[in-house]
Amino acid sequence: MTEPEGDTKPGAEARLLRHVRRLGEARSGLRALHFHLSRLQRHRRRDKHLQIVANMLDELVKPFAGKLFQLGGGDIVVICKGARRKTLEEAVAIIRYLFGDDPLAQHDDGAAFCSLFDLEHDYDRFLALAEGRHAGEARQRTGPPAGGAARRPQRRALDPAHLGHILGIVHRADLSSVVRRQTIWSLPAGAEAEPLFDEVFVSIEELGQALAPEYHLGNDRWLFQYLTQALDRRVLWLLIRDYPVARHSLSLNINVATLLSPEFSDFEEHLPVRARGNILLELQLADIWSDFGAYLFAENLAKQHGYRLLLDGVRFRSLPYIDAQSLGVDYLKLVWDDALLHLDGDSALQFREALDRVAPTRIILMRCDRAEAVQFGQKAGISLFQGWHMDRVARS
Repeated sequence: MTEPEGDTKPGAEARLLRHVRRLGEARSGLRALHFHLSRLQRHRRRDKHLQIVANMLDELVKPFAGKLFQLGGGDIVVICKGARRKTLEEAVAIIRYLFGDDPLAQHDDGAAFCSLFDLEHDYDRFLALAEGRHAGEARQRTGPPAGGAARRPQRRALDPAHLGHILGIVHRADLSSVVRRQTIWSLPAGAEAEPLFDEVFVSIEELGQALAPEYHLGNDRWLFQYLTQALDRRVLWLLIRDYPVARHSLSLNINVATLLSPEFSDFEEHLPVRARGNILLELQLADIWSDFGAYLFAENLAKQHGYRLLLDGVRFRSLPYIDAQSLGVDYLKLVWDDALLHLDGDSALQFREALDRVAPTRIILMRCDRAEAVQFGQKAGISLFQGWHMDRVARS
């Protein structure tokens, strides 16, 4: 029998957590779906839309002794016994079709719309999801302090002790909900946009909101780097599980230490050798300089194994001081800055010379959220772009 738990009823997250904990070892044949409907555009997740979905799913799970929970924000979790994976995937496809005009439903990665759990094997991940949702709902239920309006909580600096707690959650949690993909487009002047490769990265902002909303995850560069190394390993595991994850070549945000880790070796073992040439490894300059000897070793190893390297997040004022050729990188990501529109005199000449040293064809202009950024890049000879404006152009 289904058990709809509308998000208008307080405690849906608590009931979900209690139910998941009660499952114990009796998990054979159990599967769960987590529909991430809270990520839909606001006008597409009105109550009536969510109720239609809940009614459809309620009918789906009836033959499978299923339970349905409507969580805060619009997310829906379904748990059922004996349903074939294909049956559930078909149900997901139908629900996804209902929201076909929303960017979430158009996303290449199906897990962005709905995560599927085989509870016989994925119980720990699913339990971590239920615990996280319950903790978030409990914080919201606490409400504003007495006698005043709700105040934004002061976020604390991340320290080693709390980093250990967060890392424990990272190792158990299903990170597929905070893994994002954004396409890098080839758009020479006068041509049409063509997808070149998809960047795979963890949304640190969403990760922080989900796991540690009271902390600044990036306030300490060294602790943050340690956290990103742990995230690298989890993303590699997700790619092993879900590869291939995109129609185009992939670009992975990664640390030098991760490139030299056993987890990366495991990733390589599951990766077809011919696919290595389709993977770019994105590295941060600060990470490279923190142990340049390790980088040189990692760079040589990556090239021997057929990967391409990309230097990420370069500011235009730093560009004249970077020797991309000596670093052995194939591409360089230049961060768009509106100040580029106002360069003149010596500043414009210095930027032009720095651009030519790298070669405009090897530069990706990132954070292109406005048409002016793309127009500037094309005039400078750049043909590779990334940003929300490009995504909108490609969909139009």
